[in-house]
Amino acid sequence: IYICGFDSDWFKSININKQNEIFYNNFHFYKQSDDGVRKVPKDEALNLGELLYGFSFLFFDLYKFPKNIINLDPDSLVDAFSKRHDMDIYNKIV
Repeated sequence: IYICGFDSDWFKSININKQNEIFYNNFHFYKQSDDGVRKVPKDEALNLGELLYGFSFLFFDLYKFPKNIINLDPDSLVDAFSKRHDMDIYNKIV
């Protein structure tokens, strides 16, 4: 199994305004109908620590998968899977 295209790196864009409201850019590879900025509702997380803890399971849960998965993105933050492969998938066809 090979994977590419999900990294859950939205947390790099977290912003907190003067009212301590939390926002982040929830961008995807496809065209979105909005600007991608998402306000975190209080019923999802009361503070930054709670938000990051809850979403940390996006990474922790990946360790439950079998070890025959190869992460094709050499710069991915996901470290649950090997990145070793011989595929040359990022070369552009000219």
